[in-house]
Amino acid sequence: MSVRVLLVEPHPEDRLLLRQALEEQGYEVEEAADLPAALACLEQSAHSLVVVDIDVPGLDAVSFLQQVQKRQDPPRVLLLATGATRQEAVRALRFGAQDYITKPIDREEFIARARHALEYKSLFEEYQSKRLASEALNVELVASQQQIREYARQFEGSLADLSSSQLQLIQAEKMASLGRLVAGVAHEINTPIGVIHSNQDLLARSLAALQELVADLTPGPPTVKMQQVQQVLSNIMEVDRNACRRIIEIVKNLKNVARVDEEERKTFHVQEGLDSTLQLVNCEFKNRIRIEKDYGDVPPIEGFPNQINQVFLNLLINAGQAIEGPGVIQISTRQQNGNVVIRISDTGKGIPAEHLDKIFEPGFTTKGVGVGTGLGLAITWNIVKAHGGTIQVESTGGQGSVFTITLPAR
Repeated sequence: MSVRVLLVEPHPEDRLLLRQALEEQGYEVEEAADLPAALACLEQSAHSLVVVDIDVPGLDAVSFLQQVQKRQDPPRVLLLATGATRQEAVRALRFGAQDYITKPIDREEFIARARHALEYKSLFEEYQSKRLASEALNVELVASQQQIREYARQFEGSLADLSSSQLQLIQAEKMASLGRLVAGVAHEINTPIGVIHSNQDLLARSLAALQELVADLTPGPPTVKMQQVQQVLSNIMEVDRNACRRIIEIVKNLKNVARVDEEERKTFHVQEGLDSTLQLVNCEFKNRIRIEKDYGDVPPIEGFPNQINQVFLNLLINAGQAIEGPGVIQISTRQQNGNVVIRISDTGKGIPAEHLDKIFEPGFTTKGVGVGTGLGLAITWNIVKAHGGTIQVESTGGQGSVFTITLPAR
C-alpha cells in the first residue's frame, strides 16, 4: 500500500522542492497551499504523514495539531520552521508533533526526518495491533506484555535520541553563527587596530624628536605653554595606546570563548575559559555585579573548549539576569575524587521549587518573551553530559542559585 503524504506549504518554490524529494522516495503526495485546503484534504482522505510549514497564513501550530489528533488514525506531523518560528515548533513538540526542521531545507535531512516520522507511526501501529491481540488471546498474555514493554522501550529510546539530535543541531547552528561573527570581527577590527597600535611607537619617537628640535631652536628653558602642549600630546598617546590594547584583548577573549578554529578534542584548563567568558560579559555586569573568584589548583580536562565555554557563558548570563539590582556572582574550582568541580553561584531571585525539575527541559523558561528561548540550560546539560560530567542546581526562591558542574579530570 502506498504511503500518502499531505504537504502544506504556501511557498511554490519550497512546495515543488519538497514534493520532488518525497515522490522520489515513492510516496504519494497531496498538496495544499493554505489552511482551509489542508483541513479539507484531511477530511477527504487518510494520510500517514503531514508536512506543514508554520508560516502558513492563519495557522496556529497547536490548534492544527489538536485537529489532526481528533482523527481516528491520526498521521504523524513534521513541522517546517524558520529561525523566527523555531520556538513555536519546539513548543508544538509537546502537543503531538513528531519533529521539526528549520529552513533553508537540507534535502537529505528532510528525507531522513520524514522517514523517521513514518517509521515511528509504523511501529506505533504495530504496537497497537500487538496490544489488542494480547487482550484477545489470554494464552499469549505474558509474551504479548513483554513484547509491548520492548516496543515502549524502543519508542522512548527513539524519542530520547530525537531530542538529543535536535539539541545538537541547535547548538551546532549557534556555534557556527558565533564562529562567523568572530571571524568577521577579528578581520574587521584586528587589521586597523594593528596599524594604529604600531603607529603609537612611531608617534612616540616623532614626539621625542620634535621636543629635541624645539629645544635646539628655542633658547632657554621651554615655556609653560610648550610644556602643557607636550604633556597633552603625551597623555593622548597613552590613552590611545591603552585603548588599542583593550580592543585587542577583547577580540582575543571573544575568539578564545568561541574557539572556532578548534574542532577536535584537546586538553585545556577551565580557568582560562572562565576568565575569557567573564571578560565578554563584563559589560553587562559592570558597576552592578561583583565577581568573586576562588580558583583552586585543579588539573586540566579533555574535551571541546568552545562547548565548555558555551556552558560558562549560558550560566553566567543567567546569573546576571537573575540579579535585578546590585549583587555578587561567586565562581570556584576544586579537584575532587578525580574530577574538576566548578561552582557558579549568584545572589539573584532564585528558582521556585516547582521549577527545579524542569529547568533542563528543552523549551522551558520563566523569562519573558524575547528574553529566553528555553534552550540555554538544555544545551548546557547536553554538553556537560557529552563530556562525561554532571550538572546540578540548588536554589531557594529569593535566595539565589548554585550550579555545580563536575567534569572528569584529564
